[in-house]
Amino acid sequence: MELCEGGELFDCIVARGHYSECAATVVMKTIVEVVQLCHCHGVIHRDLKPENFLFANKKENLPLKAIDFGLLIFFQPEHHWLQNAKKASNVPLGDVVIADHLSAEEVEDIKEMFKMMDADNDGIVSHDELKTRLAKFGSHLVESEVQLLIEAFYKVYVWLKE
Repeated sequence: MELCEGGELFDCIVARGHYSECAATVVMKTIVEVVQLCHCHGVIHRDLKPENFLFANKKENLPLKAIDFGLLIFFQPEHHWLQNAKKASNVPLGDVVIADHLSAEEVEDIKEMFKMMDADNDGIVSHDELKTRLAKFGSHLVESEVQLLIEAFYKVYVWLKE
């Protein structure tokens, strides 16, 4: 238990009206690092939203703390995916920016992971393909989580086609 006097990220966003791109990047980088740390330890938060991040002090300075792990689930981290997530989190946010900072080998690794999920080679990771592949790794995600992953795979698909 820790006292976080700065309040919720949500309340700070509402009070400020907006964040500059620079300030938003700092906040998002911290959130991505928190998610990465959780995933490295086999934890999925499952309730990420501005209300579940608190500033440690009233100056709205970092550190930003994640709270409310009441919906968390545990999973077995896949080493290869975690390496790519770590590399991606070390660069500025945005698909194009990330693409510009990945080596050709890293892009090929992402393409291979996508192809591995795309069992019928139609260029789309379907709901069933994703569920089947996840089941092979012993994952028991609920439908809403599978849908979120499908949306993420679609973004990767669009990015790879560019």
